[in-house]
Amino acid sequence: IKMLLKIAICDDEKIICNDIKNKLESMPGSHRYDISVFCDGNKLLSSKEQFDIIFLDIEINDINGMDVASFLRQKGIGTYIIFMTSHSEFMQEAFKVNAFRYLCKPVKVSEFEEAIVSAEKQLTENESVLIRSGGEIVNIKKNSIVCVEAFGDGTYIYTTDKVIESRNSLKYWTELFSAEDFFQVHKSYLIAMSYVKTIKGFEAEMSCINLTVPIAHRKMKQFKDELISYIAKKSYYGKYHI
Repeated sequence: IKMLLKIAICDDEKIICNDIKNKLESMPGSHRYDISVFCDGNKLLSSKEQFDIIFLDIEINDINGMDVASFLRQKGIGTYIIFMTSHSEFMQEAFKVNAFRYLCKPVKVSEFEEAIVSAEKQLTENESVLIRSGGEIVNIKKNSIVCVEAFGDGTYIYTTDKVIESRNSLKYWTELFSAEDFFQVHKSYLIAMSYVKTIKGFEAEMSCINLTVPIAHRKMKQFKDELISYIAKKSYYGKYHI
């Protein structure tokens, strides 16, 4: 799934703005970034653009960056805010406005890359998926999908709160979704790694829905290995019995 990410950089120091812009443009897939630069917080607040990620200096001359973040949150804007500052004493305040990351200047490449990759991954996980079901088009969040079950030429999409019938094949969904987050455990089932509750024998019990999914014998080892890897990355310890 591809999407254009709208990113804002807000700092009253031009050299910092250019540094962050250069870092973004050197990232793989940077052609998908739509970057806007602001030299003061009021201009950012008055912008009609809706940004996915904002790199925000805390010590801006015209208005404190923390106040900019507070105004955004008060308006119900859930953008990913990545603060940049030379002073660590602001870190506690950053948590009050639900900052995604807090980077100290000069911004290290490794810390910058971790922040942008993590933000982009979370944004991707929260993407919407359009499903044609009967005469309707249903819009759901990708991260609400627990399991996809094949039937005939179509599929059943099990979400955390409903089941949707789709005309698309299981192959279609397997190719659409990330191999890191979904695994085809059986010729008839594609499951979301994050919703695997337990593995018993050759079956996976899924969270949020009353469904136990069969696991093909030949897929078991690969599935367990990839699930363990997924758990390690997500730090979801203590939830599984493998």
